[in-house]
Amino acid sequence: MIKQNTSIAFCGIDGSGKGTQINNVHNSLKNQNLDVLLAKLNYFPLNHYGDCIVKDAFLKLRSGIEILKYYSILRFKNPNYDFILHDRYIVCYLAYAYAKGINKVLLLKNCFDLLINEADLTIYFDIEVKEALQRIETRNRKKTRNENYETLSRAKEGYEILLARMKNIEIIQAGQSEEEVYQQVENCLVKKLKTTH
Repeated sequence: MIKQNTSIAFCGIDGSGKGTQINNVHNSLKNQNLDVLLAKLNYFPLNHYGDCIVKDAFLKLRSGIEILKYYSILRFKNPNYDFILHDRYIVCYLAYAYAKGINKVLLLKNCFDLLINEADLTIYFDIEVKEALQRIETRNRKKTRNENYETLSRAKEGYEILLARMKNIEIIQAGQSEEEVYQQVENCLVKKLKTTH
């Protein structure tokens, strides 16, 4: 028998805490003996976009392959799970594509929507760019080339353009403590599950 799963996308600029919260939700659902697929879109090619025309053409091709791979995993695996948690969902990819100067993100989103339905719930972690950068500075790892004020500001703008055209959005104020943010996330999940089950 095929399960009726619930798909939840976690979105926000780097430093917004979405990775921490997706782990919290994942652990909570697993502790309830639910089957959970953690789906993560690799947008590594975007990290190197904008260096030269020839390289960018190959990176666009690589991005297309990564997106197709992501969707094929969802298409063939998702019937076996109660929940699909999207880390770096297609909206995240498009927001960072916008930050890299690829401006036709609404057209691209419409094309991707033909392949797969929008998530049942998209949680957007809203945070000021300066605060996100402060969080990134405290991590024990080297910053990526995308983790700067200009790129994050453009990505935030890209998110705002995309999210305005989507349904089932919950915006979380991510500048609070991890516990306070998780409480907001839990409230969103409870509210969503009440309306779908």
